Amino acid sequence: MKLNLSIILSGALLFAGATAHAKDKGGVVQFEIANEDRGIFADVFEPIFDNTVGENTSDGHLSWAWRISYTPNSTNPKWFNPIHDTLFWLSDKATVRSSSTLQQMAFMPDETRKNAGHAERPHAGFLSYEERLSLTDPLDTHSQRVDTLTMTIGIVGPLSGAEAVHELSHEFIGLSSTAWDELGNEPIINVSYEAAERFFLLKSQAKENLEFMPYGRVAVGNAFTYGAAGATLRIGGDLTKDNGAPRLSPLFNSNTFAQDGDYVAWNVFLGGEARAVAHNIFLDGNTFQDSASVDKETMVYDFQMGFELGWGATRLTVTNLWRSEEFETQGDPDQLLKAAISYSF
Repeated sequence: MKLNLSIILSGALLFAGATAHAKDKGGVVQFEIANEDRGIFADVFEPIFDNTVGENTSDGHLSWAWRISYTPNSTNPKWFNPIHDTLFWLSDKATVRSSSTLQQMAFMPDETRKNAGHAERPHAGFLSYEERLSLTDPLDTHSQRVDTLTMTIGIVGPLSGAEAVHELSHEFIGLSSTAWDELGNEPIINVSYEAAERFFLLKSQAKENLEFMPYGRVAVGNAFTYGAAGATLRIGGDLTKDNGAPRLSPLFNSNTFAQDGDYVAWNVFLGGEARAVAHNIFLDGNTFQDSASVDKETMVYDFQMGFELGWGATRLTVTNLWRSEEFETQGDPDQLLKAAISYSF
C-alpha cells in the first residue's frame, strides 16, 4: 500500500536519526499539528488580523499537516564538524544542536471557487524527513546570533500517502472528501539557511524580558526557492533558554530548541515576514512533468502571533498565521492554526 510504504520509509529515516543520538542524555519529543483555522481560534484571531491588514481571511489552503520531531539535549555532534569547517562565518564557540523530523502535509484547492470557474491551486500531498541544525553563538550582553540550517528530503504526489490519510480522517469524523487532482510523484531536496540576531531589550539575564529578533533566510530546492526577511517580538520568562519565538516557514518547520531545566516557560509573541518567491512546487506544479498549476504571487507576506506555556522544554505552543494571497486568482488570504506539544525526558 502506498501509504504504508511511504510512511514506513520516512519513519525509518526518523528512527535512524534518533538512533544516531542513542548515547545522548535525554531529549525533547515534539508533536505538531496544523490546520486551516475555522474553529474557535478563528473567532479570537480573525478580528485582530482583519483590523490589522484590512481584509477578510479564508480557510487555509493548507488543509492539514503533522510533524513529529526528536531533539537530543546534547550539543556539538561530531558528524557536523566537517560541515562546520565549511561555514567560515560561524564562530568557533557556536553551540550546535540537531533535530530530526518526520512530516506530512496536504495542500488543497478551494472547491467552492474551483466549481465557480476560478483557477485554484492543485491538490498536493507531501511527506518528508528533515534534519535541522541550530548554530548559536554565546550570549553577548544584550544580543546573540542564532543561525539555522535545514535539510529536507521527501516526496510530493500520491506516494506521500496524504490523500489516503485525508480520506481516513474525513471518514472518521463523518465527512465526505472529493477526489484529488494531485501533482505527480516527485522526489524533493530542499536546503535553507537562516541568519538571525536577537536583542534583549532589558538586562540579558533578567527573568522576564522583551526580545526583538530580525532575521533573513534563503531556501533553495525543487520544493521552494525564495529569499525572506522578517522579525519577531516577544515578551516572557527565561527567553535565553531557547532560540527565539516559534515561527511557521513555508514548510512549517519551527523547532525552537528549548533547553531542559526546572523553570516556568511562558511567552507571548508576534512577528512578520516578507518572501520573494522564485519557485513553489505546490503552485508551479511538477518540475519534470506536466501538471496542474496556477500563476503564483512573487511576493508573499506572513503575520503570526501566539503563546507558549510549560515547564522547561515541556511546552504547549499555539500559533496563528495569517498569509497573504499566494497566487493571482486566490480569493482571500489564508489563516492557519498550529498547536504543538513538546515533552522533555
